[in-house]
Amino acid sequence: MFGIKIDVFIKTKLMKPQQLLMLFLLVLLGACASNNYSKQEIYNLKNAVSSKEFELNFESANPYSSSSLNAINTLLPVGRRSGNISIIGNINYFKIIRDSLSIDLQYFGERHLVEHYNEKDNTINFKGKFNKEELQYNTKKKTYELKFWFKNNQESCWVNLTLFPNKKAFMILNSNARSGISYTGVWNTLDFND
Repeated sequence: MFGIKIDVFIKTKLMKPQQLLMLFLLVLLGACASNNYSKQEIYNLKNAVSSKEFELNFESANPYSSSSLNAINTLLPVGRRSGNISIIGNINYFKIIRDSLSIDLQYFGERHLVEHYNEKDNTINFKGKFNKEELQYNTKKKTYELKFWFKNNQESCWVNLTLFPNKKAFMILNSNARSGISYTGVWNTLDFND
């Protein structure tokens, strides 16, 4: 009986310092990260956000971890994990055109509310006006943080989007009908002359 309590005590006490060390290293690396962007890059970012005519193309999808998603890790080739999925070469975009969104993204993760099941449609699609929007420029990080809320059929979605002057983008998408997922990629201004 005491062996079990001591084992649990040791495991819980040893985990906490490791977690604290990992957190400290992540904070240290984040603090040391350079955000020296040129004035032109910052100008381009501010111009794109103010015009509200840009698109994002994503390179990877990162579904939030769950027990069922982690279970498929044993089926994947060595070096591949369900937490970081390359979507390069697949149709995936998130376009902002003034007061509207046009979205076609692959989705990996769990669905919570399913009105009807269509195994061929495992995407997030939306075309229309968003319900609410927030924009904020972070002067310290020199990034734009955008938040959008939209409703698609029976699903309500919340998007947190971070745009960097070097054209990198990070997006978190949450929904009342699916587990959360994040995407990393690049942003570009839309050219309607093409």
